Amino acid sequence: MPIEHEIWKIDKHPQPLAEASLRDENELEEMISRDVRLLNREWLIIGRQVMTGYGKRIDLLGIDASASLIVIELKKSRTARGSIYQSRCRRSMIH
Repeated sequence: MPIEHEIWKIDKHPQPLAEASLRDENELEEMISRDVRLLNREWLIIGRQVMTGYGKRIDLLGIDASASLIVIELKKSRTARGSIYQSRCRRSMIH
């Protein structure tokens, strides 16, 4: 069962922000590429649509403050088991 959260604007009269949608995964990829702080302020994006040695693409490749590689696979719809499996496979391709 998914857990849902709201994001609130906090001021004199707190109120939830309106829900928004994206056209596709590319729009989200562009946003994160422009400002990775959307995910983590200590990450740096070092590649987009990175081709692995296995002929597969990684949506975004990053590096964290300890020099560990970060694999970011983007999905517009809710994550399914297949998406999690895909992310794990992509991660194993860069070790």
